[in-house]
Amino acid sequence: FDTKTGSNASQIGLPVGNHVLLGAMIEDDFIVRSYTPVAPVGLSDDKGVLDLIIKIYGAGKKPTHKEPGMLSRYLDQLSVGSHIMAKGPTGQVLYMGNGIINVDGQSTYADHLSGVCGGTGITPVYQLAKAYMKDTAKNPNLKFSVLFSNHSTKDILLRKELDELAAKYPDNFRIWYVVGELEDSERSSWPFSLGRINEQMIATHLFEPGATSLALLCGPPPMIEHACIPALLRQGYDENTIIE
Repeated sequence: FDTKTGSNASQIGLPVGNHVLLGAMIEDDFIVRSYTPVAPVGLSDDKGVLDLIIKIYGAGKKPTHKEPGMLSRYLDQLSVGSHIMAKGPTGQVLYMGNGIINVDGQSTYADHLSGVCGGTGITPVYQLAKAYMKDTAKNPNLKFSVLFSNHSTKDILLRKELDELAAKYPDNFRIWYVVGELEDSERSSWPFSLGRINEQMIATHLFEPGATSLALLCGPPPMIEHACIPALLRQGYDENTIIE
């Protein structure tokens, strides 16, 4: 979805790491959800248009507050030129540039970022990764490794863009995919992981904890709470270096 403000503002003004809130009246209830745009990435990339990637649950079905995905279906049924209520920027994470990340008002330098994402949780990590990789021109020590889980290969959002980022910055950015199932025709050629994210995958594909290492988590709560956080803590990460 491409959206722009209803004013004549030439820029959105969304900092890297923040998200926007979209809201709509659905069956007499005001439904609000947060989304992280994949563009723009910082003010230098800001042309006044937000590029949102939103997974549509139950496409074609009437939006109802009794089922999950009601706002995504509402957005899917809007015609070009329609209006949607929005608020922002909001969020606890700000990327200040050159490896400096501000979380709840506290800034820290991190030259090794480990991201664990599930489904649409890739959007904030992708936004940050693009800005982070741009800064490698000034600081080649910046490195970002992402572990990305999905149900199937068809569910992988932004795969082309992530692969392009890895190809453009081979020494600084790496992506490892995990899927829950594969088609028979995919099994012999799939070079990544099959199953669910586990401690071995985290130990193998993410960076070790350190004074300038942070772990960024965004995905389904069961994955984050039961798989990722316990595994990272056992790897030696401190709770203060794990950002949800």
